[in-house]
Amino acid sequence: GSLISRANDYYSWSCPLCAGYFANLSDNQTFADSPSISTWSIEEETTHFAVTVSNPAWIEKFLDGNPEEKYDRIASATVWIRCLPAGHPNRTIVLRKAVQTIIEPHTPEIVRFHLFKYLATSNDPALPVLMRQWLNSPQPIIRGMAALGLGLTTDSNSIPQLQSLMNDASPFVQISACHALPHLESMEIKNIIQQALQNGSEVVRMSVAEALAYHPEYHIILKDCLQNQDIL
Repeated sequence: GSLISRANDYYSWSCPLCAGYFANLSDNQTFADSPSISTWSIEEETTHFAVTVSNPAWIEKFLDGNPEEKYDRIASATVWIRCLPAGHPNRTIVLRKAVQTIIEPHTPEIVRFHLFKYLATSNDPALPVLMRQWLNSPQPIIRGMAALGLGLTTDSNSIPQLQSLMNDASPFVQISACHALPHLESMEIKNIIQQALQNGSEVVRMSVAEALAYHPEYHIILKDCLQNQDIL
């Protein structure tokens, strides 16, 4: 059942998820009133539901709280708001904070990629637009993330931009574009891939070949490349 009988007529929730949800329906003080990223599942789930049901002022306080937990809080909140509908004010606040943190050059690189992973899988309908904006960033890491994000969101409208990124000055951006293109559905993708394998730089050719290995529908192209005398 949902409850477990304890000594002295006490009961506890058998599922931390349920406990966290109902704790936020209480008028009494909960863990969420002194938020922290805890290793205790009950505290984590209480904060989880606080992020999704609390007022925007609480969300802002949570995200801007203890500096030592800042990045962990933003990452956790970005995961938790996936269940909220598009346009929900709490979703907007959290995603805005995640984006600001990612594009901030002083944010540690590992944190930027960590947050990007959650942002790209947040199911937000505005992601393709944001990723296309990032394609024009002066930061190679942001352009590369944009390419990966467009692949994850299968935004076929971005094919021309991704094709041009294979000639970007940054190898990371080139590699990201190569891995993004096979995820998109279009009649022209096959031709773009074949041209890249024949005429691209060494980085591009190797990256395209590696990307195609994860897509069985393109394995025929890799087999044809084995006949190429100029194989890498």
